[in-house]
Amino acid sequence: MLDQLSAALACLCVLGGATLLYRGFFIADSSQTVELVGGASLLTLGLMLFWPALKNWLEMKKYRRG
Repeated sequence: MLDQLSAALACLCVLGGATLLYRGFFIADSSQTVELVGGASLLTLGLMLFWPALKNWLEMKKYRRG
């Protein structure tokens, strides 16, 4: 259950980070630097959260096969 919650939160972080990076690159604004830094940090956080959940899911899948 916690792995599914972690994976869902990771997906939201990755999507939010990608959105902020897109806005920072292609929309010229006064807060462009803040959006780039925030997007990069959210994207990194999402990837760091997703990796252990994926790893655990693969181990459980291997364990259930026998």
